[in-house]
Amino acid sequence: MSGRHLCARLLSVATGAIVFRPKRPSSIFLPKSQRRVHTVVSQEDGDEFRYVRLRPNAQKLETFRLVELLPGRPGDAIRCRLQEVSTDTPTAYEAVSYCWGATQNKTTIECNSKRLRIPSSLAAALGGLRLRDRPRHLWADAICIDQSDPLDKAIQVPRMRSIYSGSQRTIVWLGSVSDSGAPPISLAVKACVYLAVPTLGLAERKGAPTVRVVDSRTGEVRKRRVYSGGFYLSLAMMLGHEWFRRAWVVQEVAVSRRVTILFDHLEYEWDGVVAALEFMSGLKFPLAFLPSPQHLAAIDRERNLFASLSSSLPGVLLRHQRCRATDQRDKIFAFAGLANPTSTAKYVRVTYTDAPAVVFRELATNVITSDKSLDILSRLPTKETKTAISLPSWVPNWTSEPDLDRSYAWSFGPVTLAGIETRDGPDKPCRFAATRQSRYEQPNILDDTLTVPGHSLGTVAYAGPSFPGVCLPSQVSRFRDILKGWKQCLRSVLEARDVLLEWEKAIVPGTGASPPATPEETPLYPPTGETMDIVFWQTICAQTYMESPALQKAARIWERLMRSRVNSVFLTGVLRSFDAMGAFYATLVFVAVLLKNDPLIEHRLQGWYVLNRRMVKLQDGSVGLVDRAVQVGDEIFLLQGSNVPLVLQKRENGDTWRLVGDAYLHGFMDGEAWDENKCRPIRIT
Repeated sequence: MSGRHLCARLLSVATGAIVFRPKRPSSIFLPKSQRRVHTVVSQEDGDEFRYVRLRPNAQKLETFRLVELLPGRPGDAIRCRLQEVSTDTPTAYEAVSYCWGATQNKTTIECNSKRLRIPSSLAAALGGLRLRDRPRHLWADAICIDQSDPLDKAIQVPRMRSIYSGSQRTIVWLGSVSDSGAPPISLAVKACVYLAVPTLGLAERKGAPTVRVVDSRTGEVRKRRVYSGGFYLSLAMMLGHEWFRRAWVVQEVAVSRRVTILFDHLEYEWDGVVAALEFMSGLKFPLAFLPSPQHLAAIDRERNLFASLSSSLPGVLLRHQRCRATDQRDKIFAFAGLANPTSTAKYVRVTYTDAPAVVFRELATNVITSDKSLDILSRLPTKETKTAISLPSWVPNWTSEPDLDRSYAWSFGPVTLAGIETRDGPDKPCRFAATRQSRYEQPNILDDTLTVPGHSLGTVAYAGPSFPGVCLPSQVSRFRDILKGWKQCLRSVLEARDVLLEWEKAIVPGTGASPPATPEETPLYPPTGETMDIVFWQTICAQTYMESPALQKAARIWERLMRSRVNSVFLTGVLRSFDAMGAFYATLVFVAVLLKNDPLIEHRLQGWYVLNRRMVKLQDGSVGLVDRAVQVGDEIFLLQGSNVPLVLQKRENGDTWRLVGDAYLHGFMDGEAWDENKCRPIRIT
C-alpha cells in the first residue's frame, strides 16, 4: 500500500468514518443453487440490470434464459424475473415473436428488482400476455439475450432453433389495429366490404374453410367464415403488418410446433389463416384489396420444408431475401437454422464482431468451395443500383430486396434462373444444364478475386428496356386510395405493354416497319428451328411457355393488347379521364378480376423470371433474357460449375471482369455450346 493510501486509511480510522467494502465472493465458493441465481442478477450495486454470461451447468448442458412474467392487472408496471435453465429443463414456456420497432423506442420494466430497458413493442406484448393470477414463463430475445454483448449473441443465436422448437407454442404479437401501420378504414369502405364479400362468396361456399378465433380477454371461441366481411377486413389489417417482412420471424415460425397469431385481442391459429388464404387464392377470390399473401406464403413454405431439413442455406436465403433486418448480418444468421445442420455448419460462422461484408464474403466462399458449384452467382434482379455495403461482384448482396407484391397467387415470389430456391432437396438438379452439369472442382478464390474456367457465347448487341411488372392495388382504407391503386395498376399495364411491344419489334420479324412478304419468308431461329414468335414467348417465360396452357392464354391476351389500336386508345383514354370515371372503372376491373382471373397479372408470366429483366440479342442473333443492369457490349459466358449462362462486364484494367447477373439464352440452356477446350481462366472481381 502506498504512503498516500496508508495515510488516508489512518485518517479515516481516526475520524471513525471508515466504510468497509468487502469484496464480492467468487461464484466458485457459492452453492450450485445460488450460483445459478447469481448468473442472472445484477453484478453491481445500483438500479440497472446487468447480465452475466451463460455457462454450461454441472452436467455440461447448454443453458439459456427464461422470463418469468409476474402476474398483474392492466396498467400495472411490468415485473419479471430472469431465470437460467438448461436445455433439458422440464419448465414449460412459450416463445414470443414480435417486431422490435425503432431502436430508440424503449420502455423500462422491472427485471429481478432492477431496471431494464426493452423495446416498447415487447413491453406492450408482455402487458397483453400477462396473467392476473399466476406467472407466465416466456422466451423473448430482447430480454433473454444480452443485446449489448456480441459474444452472448453469437452463443445464443445458434440456439434459437432449439429454443423455439422446444416451446409449447410461439405467440406472434401483432398488437392492435392502430399498431399495424395501415391507415384506418372508412365507414363507407367497411359497409361495401360487409355487403360485397358475402355476396361474392355465394358461388364458392362449398368446401370453404372456417377459421377458429379465440378472444384473449374472455376466452370466447368463435368460428369465422372465409367469406365474412369481418374476416376480410382483419386480413387486410393483419397482412399489412411489418412483422411479415422481418427476417427473424421466418425461423421463429418455421421451427415451432404450434403458432398463434394474436392481433387486436383475438387469437388466430396460424394453420387456419394459411388454409383460408390458400383457399381464397386458389379460387381466384377477390383479393384485390388485400396486401399480397406472398410474405405469409413464403414463411409457411419454410415451415413445411423444415420438417425434412432438405433445404440448402443458399435456397433459404434466396426465398427470404425479401425480409428486412436492422443488422445486415442477420440477413444470413436469421436463416442459418432452417437448413440441414450438417450443411449449415460448413457455411456459417455466427459472429457479430466481423463487418457484414466479411460475413457475406466468407459465406459465398464457403458455399462455392463446399458445393463446387457457381449456382450461387444466379441472383434476383432488383431496381437497386447502389448499396451501403461494398462487395466483390461475385458475392451476393443479401441486403438487396427484390420486388414483390406483383401477384395474389399463393407463391413466394420471383425465382432465379438457376432455381436454387425451388429445389426442395439437395439432390434435385437444376432444370438447366448450360455447362452439362459441370463441377467447379478446384475453386480458386484469392482475396476478392474468383478465377474460374469458361468461354464466351457472344457480345450483347441489343438490350431492350427493363420490364417493370404490373403493380397491383392493395389499399382498402378509403375509396380515394382504392381508385389511386387501380389508376397505378392501369398505368403499369400500359408501361409493361410498351416494353413487351418494343421487345417484340426488335426480336420478331413482321412487327416492325418491314414485315416479311409471305409466311414462308418468316425466318426461323437457327439454334432450335422454331419460329421467332415462339422464341419470343419462350424467352419471356424461360422455356416454360410450351408446357403451360395458362401461360399461352396469358400471352394471347398480351398479344391482343399490344397489337390492337382500339385497346390502346381505350386504355389511354381511361387513364387520362380516370378521375372523372374512376369509380366506375375500378368497379368494372374488380368484377373482371373476380370473374375472369385476368391473365394480365398471371404470376408465372410476370413474376417468375421476367421482372426487372430485359430482352437482349447477341451479335449472332441469339435471343436471351438478362438482368436489367446489362448493357450493350457486355458478354455472356459459360463458366464451369454454373448451370446457367452469366453476364460479365470487362473492368477498365482489361484483365478482370465484373459479374452483372445470370442469363437465359434460348437454345443454349442444355449444354449445346459448352466446350471445355475453349475454356480459359476468367478472373471475376
